Order: sequence, then structure tokens, then C-alpha cells
Amino acid sequence: MKILLSILTLSLLLNASMFTKEENKSGVLIEEFRQNVNDTNSIIWRGEYEKIPSHKAGISSIAKKIQNLKITEEKKQELTVNLQNYAAIIDAVSKNLQQEAPKLKNHYENSIAKLDAFNKKMSSIGLYALISRWRELSSIKNSFVKKPNPALEKKFDNIHNEIVVTITELYLDDEAESFLLDYLENYKLYFKEITVAYAKANYDKINELKPLSYKIKAELELL
Repeated sequence: MKILLSILTLSLLLNASMFTKEENKSGVLIEEFRQNVNDTNSIIWRGEYEKIPSHKAGISSIAKKIQNLKITEEKKQELTVNLQNYAAIIDAVSKNLQQEAPKLKNHYENSIAKLDAFNKKMSSIGLYALISRWRELSSIKNSFVKKPNPALEKKFDNIHNEIVVTITELYLDDEAESFLLDYLENYKLYFKEITVAYAKANYDKINELKPLSYKIKAELELL
């Protein structure tokens, strides 16, 4: 009887150990994919092209780990196909960005570095309509980089032009006007580089990225 109990206990412990190992593998995969998504955002939103090799290496690592999981071949195939589609979209976008927007990172970093000063100067003008339009322009840009479409691009151009015209008609001192217009020009350069590269990579494909990444993450969490 004691021997039988020992065998049962050992069997339970082995099964628990195997389950924990699979659970750990799943956790590692989820964390790797989360980091890969962060790299993707850095590449396609901020022009950090130096992260492309680590992004590709991450995709390769995740793909290999999927094949080693103790799940059905059908599930492996589904996960692998989704991961390949995800990687293909990012590859197309990053290639177009490097060709069309080699200075994207500089324009992005300039926008961030001077944003506080720009906002303070805009606030000091005290024109609510101008500040409101600037907030709208910023919101359009943020929406476009996440879910691009031609209507947003046109709206960006119209509001950007409106803000520039308003600033030139305010008779500000030369230093203030020059700073504001230079910032807006840099902001537009960043946006236009994004629009050209995204259009060449295909808007519809880029709009698949977010739901596809959610789908992959959900599939990994269910393992």
C-alpha cells in the first residue's frame, strides 16, 4: 500500500512539474512578444531603425519556442501563421520607412524635446481657438500613426495650414514666431514621412497590426 501511494505521489509531482514547465514557457513567450511589440512601436512610430535586428531576432526566437510547445500541430500552425503575417507587415513598413523617412527619428526627437517650450509659447499667446486647433492636430497625428487613413491625412494638412496662417497673422515678435513655425514644420515633416511610408506599405495592412498583435497575445495567454 505504501509503495502504491508513493508511486501515485511521484506521478502527481511529475505531472505538476510538467505543467509548471509548460506554464513557464508560455510566460516567457508572452514576455518576449510584449517586448517585440515595444520594439515594433519604436521602429514604426519613432524611427528607431537600430531595433530592427532585435525585432527580427525576437520573432525568430518566438517561432522556435512555439514549435517546442506541447500543443496540437493545428495550434502551432495557427500561431506560426499569425506571427509570420505580423512580421511581414512590420518588415514592409520598416523597409519603406528607411527609404522614405531616414530622418524620422530626428524629427520625432526634435518634436519631443521642444514640445514643452512650444506648448508654453502657445499658451502665452492666450488664444483659445489656436490652442484648441493644436490639440486637435496632435490628436489626429496620434490617431494616424496607430490607424492610418487618407481622411486623417487631409484633415491634418488643413488644420496645420490653419494654425500656421493664424500664427503669421498675430504679429508676434520674430523670435517667438520663428520658433513656433519651425516646430510646426518639423512636426509636419515627421507626419509626412510617416504617411508616405505607410501608404507604400499599404494602410489596410498596417491597420491589421494592432488586432493581429492582440490575437497573438491572447493565443499565447491561453496556452
